[in-house]
Amino acid sequence: MKKIITLLILIYLLQNLCATDSNLSQVYKNTNHVKLEKLKNKFQNLWEINSLEIEQKSHLRNIPRKFTTAYGFYQLAYYQNELPIYLETQNADVAETISTAPLHIPSSYNLEGENIMIHLWDAGAVNSSHIELLGRTFPAESGDNINQHTSHVAGTMIASGVNPAAKGMAPKANIKFYNWVNDAAEMAEAANNGAILSSHSYSYARGWYWYSNWFFSYWKWAGDNNTYEDENFGLYNINSQKFDQIAQAAPYYQIVVAAGNDRDDGPDNDNDHPADGDYDSISDYGISKNVITVGAVEDIANGYSNPNDVIMTSYSSWGPCDDGRIKPDIVSSGTSVFSCDANSNDYTTISGTSMASASVTSSLA
Repeated sequence: MKKIITLLILIYLLQNLCATDSNLSQVYKNTNHVKLEKLKNKFQNLWEINSLEIEQKSHLRNIPRKFTTAYGFYQLAYYQNELPIYLETQNADVAETISTAPLHIPSSYNLEGENIMIHLWDAGAVNSSHIELLGRTFPAESGDNINQHTSHVAGTMIASGVNPAAKGMAPKANIKFYNWVNDAAEMAEAANNGAILSSHSYSYARGWYWYSNWFFSYWKWAGDNNTYEDENFGLYNINSQKFDQIAQAAPYYQIVVAAGNDRDDGPDNDNDHPADGDYDSISDYGISKNVITVGAVEDIANGYSNPNDVIMTSYSSWGPCDDGRIKPDIVSSGTSVFSCDANSNDYTTISGTSMASASVTSSLA
């Protein structure tokens, strides 16, 4: 019964989102173009102010703007009350786990995302020369280095299945990819031009995160030192509001975000601040009201049949929000997902809510 309901929901969404001329006309007609243009300009100005502040303070304080650890890729996004706030990535049985596989069968639905453009914001460029992605990924801006996380997410969404184990949820869809640093302004512009789906497998580093400078790596506290827990967990803040404002002005544009991997992050011996979670460990974009926030569960190799099949991962962030709303909204497979590598035509396995949210976005496609 659960599989039937899932398929019916997907068919309903396809009827409303399919990229026909008449439906694209409806999308354009029901989009608040004036508001989106104002939001784009507002968010663009904010990004420019933040960029200038980063330029000035990071150099003076010897703070790294980018670094990579075993937990993911980090990039300095802005300062909050003089604290540096970093964006962080949220690091092939997925199609079976969430019942997308039956949609691909030619004798039934034969739905593989053809003619659908997915907009992807992430930490860098996609490995567009990968054999699984050839001719179907398009950069929105130039100059970014190919990124491991971005390439893996793209493969999870649209890999053609040259290696059947790596086949994406929408193997005939296309991706337009953007760097994450100015996401809100770019999203407003994309929505104004008719975007219907976007994937965001990242958020801000909150609570404890694994920090690295030029000499050492260690757990670092991202919150106010005077607070016991990071107040941004569960909080509907300005970052949550940005995505909601865009979605409200573009009602046919669906934003999908990762819930985060914060549960139980942190050292075992800090008496001032506890480890993150278990509950109330989602922040920022994941708290938005008009997005789909995706958590990660273990693979279900033969597909869902009853609730006992579903096992939560140890890392996936949980709600609720501070205002009582339930988050995440939905879950998908996020453990040991096999997909495209940033290096040549290689493949790699990565776990995280990034992979789960990518599979949901592309299943909608």
